[in-house]
Amino acid sequence: MWSIALSTVIVSLIGAFAHFTQPTELAERHGSVAAVAESMAVYRAAVVRYFSAHDAQRDTTVDLATLRNEGALRDWSTLPAARWNNYRAADGTIYIYGAEAPSADVGAALARQARNSLMAGTYHEASGTLYSLAEGGQHIPLAPLLARRELADGVPVWLAGAQ
Repeated sequence: MWSIALSTVIVSLIGAFAHFTQPTELAERHGSVAAVAESMAVYRAAVVRYFSAHDAQRDTTVDLATLRNEGALRDWSTLPAARWNNYRAADGTIYIYGAEAPSADVGAALARQARNSLMAGTYHEASGTLYSLAEGGQHIPLAPLLARRELADGVPVWLAGAQ
């Protein structure tokens, strides 16, 4: 009798543990995707601040150390050095893009962070375009960026202009 009761309690505890850990794993995965999009937004804002103060700089990039030294990015920022890249084209368009494709799809989180802007999405290598989830899925040509940089398929890309 006691063995049946003990077995029932153990099976119930195992089932409860399995049930309650699944939402935690999903939340952690969702949180990390949101953190990637937020990290990109912080980096983008710093690059836009820098190029707004240095409007004459065209057809160039700016590194993380310069962003910190110029005050465009706070010294306490914990942005990893090799996660994001940037390029400012001759026409003044600023391209922020990932150094490598993230482990999870950040398209939806990036669209939320960008408030459904057409200028944020993921790079599709087959078409050479930025695929934006806004407006039902738009394909925006990235010819100026692709002429200067090579992107991995699926990397997040966010366009901006100096202010």
